[in-house]
Amino acid sequence: MKFKDSNAEYTISGSCPLFACRCCHTKFGWEHQEWCEAFSLTQPTCNDCMYHSERRGICIHPAKKRSEREDLPYEEDKCAVRAGQNA
Repeated sequence: MKFKDSNAEYTISGSCPLFACRCCHTKFGWEHQEWCEAFSLTQPTCNDCMYHSERRGICIHPAKKRSEREDLPYEEDKCAVRAGQNA
């Protein structure tokens, strides 16, 4: 699939660059597949994304989960501290 600038009015846009269509898995900035049920949906919401968990109500995109883990405060490894004290 090629990136199409010619039909910019049909490309998937919106507020989330991590968006991927729940039906055809096409990503933000590209056109839906021709057979996709959501072909005319160019301003999708989180509910239309394959990475949105309806049950939990959050985004489960791997990059999003990774960034959330990186934002966690650093916790010292208690096993390494004990090993250092015994040396």
